[in-house]
Amino acid sequence: MRCRWISERPCSHPVVFATVVASWWPGRFYRISTVETDLQWREKMLRLAKETGAAPPPHFLTQVFYCRGASTGYTAATESLRNPLYEREYAERSEAQHGHKQTVELLATGKLRI
Repeated sequence: MRCRWISERPCSHPVVFATVVASWWPGRFYRISTVETDLQWREKMLRLAKETGAAPPPHFLTQVFYCRGASTGYTAATESLRNPLYEREYAERSEAQHGHKQTVELLATGKLRI
């Protein structure tokens, strides 16, 4: 995929970073969102992980979705939110910020195949 443009989007908690990438194909947009996982859910999963010896849950999550165009504010459809095209987890905010930028770059340069 070749990128036509990239736009950082305003966001509010739990979304910490949001970007839209437009492909050269008309009407094809991708939304990259990095979210902070729910604190109560995370605490419950941490307790479970300690009890079972499983890996701790992610604190931040980057996901790529198909999204709609400007008329809907580049929002992802509900069915798209249920099935992200790409997902990556992070433990720290600094990792999440770097990973978000890296995901945007990979998608925009066509190196992230989705």
